[in-house]
Amino acid sequence: MLNDVPSPLAWLLLGDGHAVPISGLSPDDIKVARKRTQERAGVALKHVTGLNAILHCLGFGGDLGNYRSDHWPELQRRMGNNGLAEARNLFEVGPNDLSFGVMKRKRRALADRIFLGPKPRPLRVFLGFGHDWESWDRLHDEVGTSMWLPDDDRFEPRDMEETRRWVYRHRVELKGVHNFVGDQLLDVGRPGKFDAQVYFTTTGDRAAQECAWTRMQKAMDALRWFIDRREDGWIEIIQVTDELVLLKGPGNNYDMLWRNLREDPPPAQDPNSTEPILQPPDRPSSMREEIDFNEWYYFQHFWDEQARHRAEKHHYAGGGAAGERYPGADVILERYLRSTGAYGRKPNMPSGKATPIGFVPVRIDSRSLFVSEMITVGEYRRFADETGYMERRVGESWSAANDGDKDSAPVGVTYLDALAFCAWKERTLKVAVRLLTLEEHRALRPFASAHYESLALLDFPWETFPPRFGLEPSVRWSEPRFLEPGPGVPEFPDPDGRASKSRKRWIPEESWPPRALWRDPIPWAEHSRLSFIDAWDAYEWCAPGRIAGRYWEGPIALKSWGEYKNVKVDFRIVVEQGGHRDSAR
Repeated sequence: MLNDVPSPLAWLLLGDGHAVPISGLSPDDIKVARKRTQERAGVALKHVTGLNAILHCLGFGGDLGNYRSDHWPELQRRMGNNGLAEARNLFEVGPNDLSFGVMKRKRRALADRIFLGPKPRPLRVFLGFGHDWESWDRLHDEVGTSMWLPDDDRFEPRDMEETRRWVYRHRVELKGVHNFVGDQLLDVGRPGKFDAQVYFTTTGDRAAQECAWTRMQKAMDALRWFIDRREDGWIEIIQVTDELVLLKGPGNNYDMLWRNLREDPPPAQDPNSTEPILQPPDRPSSMREEIDFNEWYYFQHFWDEQARHRAEKHHYAGGGAAGERYPGADVILERYLRSTGAYGRKPNMPSGKATPIGFVPVRIDSRSLFVSEMITVGEYRRFADETGYMERRVGESWSAANDGDKDSAPVGVTYLDALAFCAWKERTLKVAVRLLTLEEHRALRPFASAHYESLALLDFPWETFPPRFGLEPSVRWSEPRFLEPGPGVPEFPDPDGRASKSRKRWIPEESWPPRALWRDPIPWAEHSRLSFIDAWDAYEWCAPGRIAGRYWEGPIALKSWGEYKNVKVDFRIVVEQGGHRDSAR
């Protein structure tokens, strides 16, 4: 365990929103972290899966056995080579007259800058841990503070003690410089930019504001000149993996940071929530908006300090005020993220607008909807290529569901895949985009007869239902062992790196593989001027996280496209005209 460091040191946010208290990096520490993990409400996490996820999110491949035998010994060797022996909280800087005591609240700020900020990553950071602050504080009675004089504009640092005394006299100008949005406390291997968390109203004296900014930067430049000529207070950043760095402090002390670090445990969650955790680019605004903003924000992958900095600038640029009329940092952040479209629901399409291309107008319960046909493989590939979605995607192999199908074929996706597409389409159309609800799907496409409907109320007999009722499928496995006797079907390459080479394919209309092997093309049926697949193994995603088809509707795993049910699940998207509809969230 880490010595002299609160337990946990900080929290690691896993991809599904589970929060892990990290206190150390030994195999035993990882096991303790898994045991104490606060699991995301409504999202199951098996014990071994959680262990592997922790290691993966720290940048280590394999399982705990691989970590114990390979990664951990190598990490210990690297730590020994760098003289790292004792774990300490390097952000715990005592009170001092230059206000570096605020660093105790800057752990996530530095982690976000390292992992989410611009490249190249910083080489060192001045936290002030181990710096000789007493030499500054002793100047209090002797130097005090002073007004900014004309000679101060011409000051150039040349002597260490003279510069120290000058900076100390003007330490009030250092307000707002203790951040990692700017480079003033970072060694980035080149001259960096200056930025301060100081904001001006639009009604203030512009010349006075520019003067204040210039003085802040001059004071910081002088302090930087001073600390650049000393070693105490600087912390070296040592990259271990793409997701983990060690911080080398004085006297063989070390600390650590990781991607998706949180300084506090997750806020209280709704135990009945089944809302999937998605990164901001993949979260459509039509998902539940009533969720508490602080809870929502905790699970998002924002560069927090930069987002709050921009929010403050946005507040004051829009005529916002300080003092008693200042609404609070979290309120300002929420308003800013709403204004950028990152949080909150986008508007529906205004009444009177023409039908968007690729959509069909329908009426349900006096509401006007525009509903698309099934999204195709080609449309989905375009979205994935434009957004880089496949690099952050989770769930059953997308290739296993779609490789070998034409671009015009319906796409097989997980629920998370469908939501990510909706979020992208919202940015394209600039209106709210969502999935059909189960009720809307039933209104557009008649369900099966009462005889079949009674089966839907029970566990669906996936293996016996099709032959029992003489229904033909719409998809086939590509691997020969899944097919009826006939000509062999070649295996497809495996870009996902999965061991299985099998693929699920829609029944094609072309002549190869032989039509006798596939029996019939996809059985299309038209309802409400829209095309549906009339087969037992073809389904569509509906909100909230359910699938619907001709003969069954209900839940499956949100990360599945139906592989384990021997089906494929597509989706279509909806744009609503007029006011919001809460039930569709």
